Amino acid sequence: FFTLVVALSMSFAPLLMALYQRLIVPRFVSTIPPKAYDDIQSEHDIILAGYGRFGQTIGAFLNAQKIPHTILEKDPERIELLRKFGYQGYFGDASRLDLLKGAGAEKAKVLIIAIADIESSLEIVRMVRESFPDITIFARARNRRHAWELDKAGVHNFRREVFDASLAMAEDIMIHLGYKEELVRRRARMYARHDKKTLKESFRVFEQEPELISLAMQARQELELLLEESD
Repeated sequence: FFTLVVALSMSFAPLLMALYQRLIVPRFVSTIPPKAYDDIQSEHDIILAGYGRFGQTIGAFLNAQKIPHTILEKDPERIELLRKFGYQGYFGDASRLDLLKGAGAEKAKVLIIAIADIESSLEIVRMVRESFPDITIFARARNRRHAWELDKAGVHNFRREVFDASLAMAEDIMIHLGYKEELVRRRARMYARHDKKTLKESFRVFEQEPELISLAMQARQELELLLEESD
């Protein structure tokens, strides 16, 4: 009897939760109206769009050198946290043309796109290229495909978000295992330069899988030879 009760409870639980979310919650829970974006009136040479884990490092480095910049972030909690620590930031969506104009994009020299969402990132790039052709864009790339999309859209100043940190850890691991630090650092710099060159070359055949695989295999052999000769 008890086994039957437990089995029936487990069977009906998902259905009851679905009914609760669909029928009860909309009826008895009031909908909180979305918070209005800030009225942005700022004119700095640098606009930083996105203040997540990627943008925070950029912003902290600029702040430490007292380099003024305008921060746009569409997560209100991040903006509130930023202000608690005494920094200025605006609650706003960088994909909105009016907000970018308010942030001074017509006169700014640099736009840093540090947001995580790939589609939103590319949407901002396309809009900015059309509306503010003179601004230089630096962008966060989530992966190699995103880097290719950015390059295709005319953004050549990009950084893949985990590349530098991953390579730095690989250096630390080799040094921990007893390899000479000077050799490891030199090889890491060579690896980074070779990877950047290979990535750029891959853009020509990015959608042609056989050619892309051939290029990757050739690049791997080149890299192995290059690092062997660095001793």
